[in-house]
Order: sequence, then C-alpha cells, then structure tokens
Amino acid sequence: MALTLSGTNGVVGAGFTVDASGVSVTAGVGTFSSAVIGSIGAGVSVPAAGLTGTLPTISAASLTSVPAANIVGVVTTGFSGSIIEIDCWNVSSNFTQPGSHGQYITSNWQRKSTHFTKKGTGMSESSGVFTFPKTGLYLIRAHLSVNTISDNLAYCGPYIQISTNSGGAYDRVSEGYTAIDHGTRYSFASSEAVVNVTNISTFRCRIETEAAGSFNVRASNGQSILDFIRLGDST
Repeated sequence: MALTLSGTNGVVGAGFTVDASGVSVTAGVGTFSSAVIGSIGAGVSVPAAGLTGTLPTISAASLTSVPAANIVGVVTTGFSGSIIEIDCWNVSSNFTQPGSHGQYITSNWQRKSTHFTKKGTGMSESSGVFTFPKTGLYLIRAHLSVNTISDNLAYCGPYIQISTNSGGAYDRVSEGYTAIDHGTRYSFASSEAVVNVTNISTFRCRIETEAAGSFNVRASNGQSILDFIRLGDST
C-alpha cells in the first residue's frame, strides 16, 4: 500500500487518512481487519469523532480487573451479590404471649416506619409468616422486650423458625433466652441466624416463643423488632 506523507493532510493511504483530527476511513474503500492498541503508545488517545468506517470487534473476555477510578456513570446490572434487601419489622402494640413452647407471634407485626425505609422489595408478612423477595444469604435477628405478668419467669425467649416446603414443616435455626425474677420485671431476649434462602417460592420464616409462663411483649419505641438483611448470593 502506498502512503503519502503531507504536512497538511498527515498520512494518506488507500482508503484512510491519519491527521490531527484522528483516523478516518473512506466509505467503501478498505477496512481495519485488526488493531493492536498497544502499538499506538502509552498516553496516546484517538478522538472518538475521528474514528469512522469499519472497526474491529473488541472483546473483554480476558479482562480480569478494572480500576475503580475507570468506572464512571450509573451501573444498574451485573452486581447481584450486593446487599440489596434490608427490612425491619416491629411489634405494633403490647400483647400477652402464652407460656410453654409451640407458641407463635401471628399478629401485631408492622414494617418499621420511624427513621427507616426498606431497601429493595422488602419482606412480605401474613399471619406472622414472612416470605422472601429474593434468594440469598440472609441475616435474621429477632429482639423481644418482655415483662412478667405477676410471677418469676425462669426462662423466656424467641426462636427463629425456617420452612423450606411452603410451611409444611419448620426447623428451629436459632434460640435465645432470658430469665426474670422478683415479680413484675422487664428484660430483653434475642436470637439471630444466617439462612441460605435458595427458593423464594418455598422458604418461610416465623417467630416461635417459649417461656415458663405467660409474659407480655412490649411494643413502644421499637422495643420488639425483627430484622432481615440480605448479605449476598446463595451458596
């Protein structure tokens, strides 16, 4: 291929010109079949307006990392492992919970509204049973503020239960207790677990309580809450 060097026009060849404005290709005359970007030299840039005609396909298949400083604009996809679900529920009013095991908090749940807005879709609740909006690893934390009614309470606490078959059966994945003595007194009991939610159609969560006798669950100022935080993708 013959090349012409010109102080005015730069480098002129069959079908292309390289000058101060960039690289241009004459329509219908020749194509770039390949390009080695490294041969241009470090620190050299080619204006986008100066690239015309048929250019080679650039693949990022072997790309292993991109410096954070080079990521600009708004990225909305491709980061499925991020924390995209945070939800918090609290008890809406005080209520009395029976003693013994096998008791469940089936009502009085509401999404926390004071200084909180859910992140993501959020959990769904019906009669004390919670369903998940997305698969992933979830941190679940149950905190109950309780008081005795008239007598000592040897033990009292919440259990976190998970079902993988749409509520057909539940497993206890975490237990927590407190004890209260000397009549009508107050205490706090909590329980937490990390759960691998692999199917949002079949996974369920509910809170069971167990105590030596009846007790009150307290509601004011978010004393009794239930947190759901998605930590990452399912394993």
